[in-house]
Amino acid sequence: MNICNDHIVHNHQDVVLSLALGIADAGISTASIAATFGLGFIPLHRALYDLMILKEYLEETPVQ
Repeated sequence: MNICNDHIVHNHQDVVLSLALGIADAGISTASIAATFGLGFIPLHRALYDLMILKEYLEETPVQ
């Protein structure tokens, strides 16, 4: 993912870090990571995902 001509990032967190540090003016990432850094977010696409969890873990606190 190329943010600027000389600044390449490889994941969503690096995108928002570049924005938060003023290295970039815009980037493509997820709403959740943008919110974590207190950045604005304009949705470009909505995707649905299925989450599969083994039945034995359904009552675990992290899953709840």
